[in-house]
Amino acid sequence: MNTPSHPDVILENDRFRAELSPAHGAGVRQLLYKPANLPLFYDSCRPDAGSGQTEHVPGGWFESFPNDGTPGSGPQWSVPFAVAASNPGSVTLEGRSPHAPIKIAKTYAL
Repeated sequence: MNTPSHPDVILENDRFRAELSPAHGAGVRQLLYKPANLPLFYDSCRPDAGSGQTEHVPGGWFESFPNDGTPGSGPQWSVPFAVAASNPGSVTLEGRSPHAPIKIAKTYAL
């Protein structure tokens, strides 16, 4: 999900490593608990992953906005976000809704 114009953002500390995807709604692609090398989100790209609708989604945490209450609704998951602010251990990503005059900001911190 990494793109040249919107590269993935990595937040990391001694316990966690978070991979954020600004190119696709600024969702969290993966959250790794480092002491156990344990990925905390489902990863459909793994060879042992099941089949079905999740094959086309790499896993992670992606919100829908606006939505109608059904999973995957709302265009926000596909909106590219840009880094608005970045500090050691935190980042703020901003994007705009394609269907309404709404600016969306997400701040992640470890």
